[in-house]
Amino acid sequence: EEAVPLLTGFAELLPEFSFQGVTRIFHASVPLVKFTDPGSGIEVDFCIQNALGFRNSSMLAAYCRYDLRVMQLGKIVKEWARRHELVGTVDGYLNSYAYILL
Repeated sequence: EEAVPLLTGFAELLPEFSFQGVTRIFHASVPLVKFTDPGSGIEVDFCIQNALGFRNSSMLAAYCRYDLRVMQLGKIVKEWARRHELVGTVDGYLNSYAYILL
């Protein structure tokens, strides 16, 4: 798949720009690179050629523009789920995106 070489090059550049926790996930149905912006603490799932992912991100961005509390509450719910080890579709739990939608 052509996405993997592009994502590999992208992942290799991230530490040069101070991004942390760079993780390559290439064997998923949608290959992606996960990383964290140390300044804001925002976790990023970066993929390419994924129209559904783009629409989902656009929808969340619209919610956050509507009311800033959406982002704050989403972060709280996501962190709560992570601390209670309730995140992960492999384990039968919801993924992070689903918790944000809650």
